[in-house]
Amino acid sequence: MNGVWDTLGIFNQELSSVAKWGDTLFVSGGFTGVDWQILPGNLLALYDGTWHQDPQFTQASHGGYLRTIGDSLFILGHFEVEPGVDTIGVGLRQAGRWHPIGDLPPPDSPSGAPWIFDIELYNGQLVITGSINTINGYDVFVLQGDDWVPLGGGLVGWNSFGKCLAVYQGDLYLGGGMSMAAGDVGQNIMRWDGNQWHPLGSGLQTQLNNFGNFGTVENMLVHDGELFVGGSFRYAGGIPAHGVARWDGSQWCSVAPYGPTNTVNCLGFFQDTLLINFNGTINGDLMGRIAKFIAPTYEDNCGLWAGTEEGQSTEMLLHVWPNPTRAELRFTTPSNGPVQVRILDSSGRQVLKRSFTPIAHTIELDIGLFDSGIYQIHLNDRLGMSRTTRFVKE
Repeated sequence: MNGVWDTLGIFNQELSSVAKWGDTLFVSGGFTGVDWQILPGNLLALYDGTWHQDPQFTQASHGGYLRTIGDSLFILGHFEVEPGVDTIGVGLRQAGRWHPIGDLPPPDSPSGAPWIFDIELYNGQLVITGSINTINGYDVFVLQGDDWVPLGGGLVGWNSFGKCLAVYQGDLYLGGGMSMAAGDVGQNIMRWDGNQWHPLGSGLQTQLNNFGNFGTVENMLVHDGELFVGGSFRYAGGIPAHGVARWDGSQWCSVAPYGPTNTVNCLGFFQDTLLINFNGTINGDLMGRIAKFIAPTYEDNCGLWAGTEEGQSTEMLLHVWPNPTRAELRFTTPSNGPVQVRILDSSGRQVLKRSFTPIAHTIELDIGLFDSGIYQIHLNDRLGMSRTTRFVKE
């Protein structure tokens, strides 16, 4: 009260999630008691000024993760469907009990019990993510009828996982630990447009231009027209961004010229003040696990092209035909072998990826169906040469 921290209870182990639902506060975690009172299970509810044991408590070491969507409260993980009968999946709170939602496919191995970390509503369908290894797919699933099915094929990297979900500008964003080098579309973050997955430029990296080194996205939230991302990374779209970054729908931006030394576990806003939770220092100062951003504005350090790098080359020539009835690119390469061509639009979204065999060192590409705008083109040939430049489609 009056600007002073107070406690709602002293728990004997950690809390993993907290959710307010109606006039009740639910908490889950690895605890088995509060205020020196043993309350078996890892799920408690606070109402009438007292902590109460949930009748369908979970015995998982981390508890079930709690999430609210609108007026609905969900539990992700272990919970009882009836006395003495446990399940692992998604539960919806109704009439004082948890009711299972959907059926997950069987795990792909005896040790493949799922860890479900987040749930989101996208285009009227529930989507979940986590470390979910099943015989049908991995890590990100959408509820279709009574079944959870992999969304867009799920993640493909052998040790990839999803950690959080957010809806931003009409698309679904998936953050977690994923690698382009392992075959996933994005680097620790991906965007689903309702039909397919897209990268956010070069994504979030712990080492610049290293797509094989995993980082993580731990938390995402939308504030003031931007998507704020927290986790374990050092670069966002090629610009320095330690642990916290902003995505405005077309480019990555940093928050401050320096940031947390360790993983940002979660972030939030109190009015317009950004707060983060982590264990470490910022610019050499120990923060005590929580810090707030107090500068008047965020740093104006943003990466055009969502972090893709523009290289210099005198060996590649581009020409856009001036005749508007023949929208075509023509470029030359020193190689006569196969050349891989990737084209990104101004938001960093890949709009084309194909392999061509040059004829007399020349490749012609029809761009008649491209929207007007600025694009970036990347070429890689069998000689190991990589070239990048830009062009304008009028």
